[in-house]
Amino acid sequence: MRPLLSRIAGRHPRLAPLVLAVIAAQSMLVVLAPTIVDIGQAFGTSVGTVGHARAIAAASAVAASLVIAGVIDRLDLRRLLAAGACLAVVGSATIATAPSLGVFLAAHGVSGIAFACLLSAGLTGVAAFPREQTARAMGYLIAGNALAWIIAAPLAGQLTEGISWRAAQAVPCTLALAALAASRGVMSPPVEASRGRRMGLLGVVVERQARWWLVAELAAWFVWASELTYGAAFLIQHHSVSQSAAGVAFAAAATAFFLGSVRSASLVRRFARRRLIASAALAMSALIFLQFNVAPSIWVTLALLTLIALCAGMRASTSAGLGLAQMPDRPGTMMTAQTAVTQFGYLLGALAGAGMLGSSSYAALGLVLGGAMLLCAVLFTRVTDPLEFERVGERRHPTRNRPVGTRVPLAAEWAR
Repeated sequence: MRPLLSRIAGRHPRLAPLVLAVIAAQSMLVVLAPTIVDIGQAFGTSVGTVGHARAIAAASAVAASLVIAGVIDRLDLRRLLAAGACLAVVGSATIATAPSLGVFLAAHGVSGIAFACLLSAGLTGVAAFPREQTARAMGYLIAGNALAWIIAAPLAGQLTEGISWRAAQAVPCTLALAALAASRGVMSPPVEASRGRRMGLLGVVVERQARWWLVAELAAWFVWASELTYGAAFLIQHHSVSQSAAGVAFAAAATAFFLGSVRSASLVRRFARRRLIASAALAMSALIFLQFNVAPSIWVTLALLTLIALCAGMRASTSAGLGLAQMPDRPGTMMTAQTAVTQFGYLLGALAGAGMLGSSSYAALGLVLGGAMLLCAVLFTRVTDPLEFERVGERRHPTRNRPVGTRVPLAAEWAR
């Protein structure tokens, strides 16, 4: 992890703190997966009851995002990131020392608020980069979600097995402290005052193009949440693999997600973003259907899962950049909206998947998720990309291009 962050910091001095914020935020959610069984045994309850902690964190993150969205464009991102890191430490410490199930569940409300602060600050910080660097920066930031699965999940599992589930909370706590220490390197993007426009998430909803993007993102994260939640259960029940083997499979998928995310910048330079996102969504639609309906062997399922994760990483990072372009004068509001819609999608995906499997089968789940991803592809065709119009203008008027070497921040340039 340290060499990777050093490499990122060398190329982009302000990127490492943002990546750390995303990893710290995601690790608070990831750490529940390898500890959930032991937590249930410790409190004398079922795994399903302990799993309510995930829903509480998601609901808390959505509620916090409603508040953050109205003020983030007027805040110093350093303070927002630092506040999120401090709340993450408090939440993790409270979870680790929880004397009862009630305190354990309530502490996840604090973790949800910390998640909203950290992720919103991390995503918004990308808008401070020069425009030619934003795609690569966003790719690394979205890849931070996968790094949490690759790094935090195994460490939490080892601590749970070697010491206890309480000791596993040291993982998100340590990552949050690292993000706090690095928060001084965060820069707030330039924001122009917008008179007569609604602020907060309501201001995003009333913007037609931003609204289409939000709905498309909700469908995408709904599908991805179900894939993460029930993909491992499918491996265990359908192919009779062990839990450790399922963990290795998802580690491979997380690696594919990381690669798809960091390599998306090179694809954005060659293809239109909407076309790239729609193509990835169509591929995911077909692959998810095949995963749950055509699974002759564990190796075929593993190959499909890896390809799905690769497309998901490419789609997520490219879509985040497209979302940032919808309201360039208010990047913080737009990225906080993404935080909210991601968590809401996770919540709906987990609940809908549970209901589907309770009343039907994995085959039906694959059909529903494939259809939802197909809808996502269609919705993204209705989103406007300012970059496409600009590229058309450059082809028609090549002499109007900006001189080489000019560095204009993304938000300032698109707000012109």
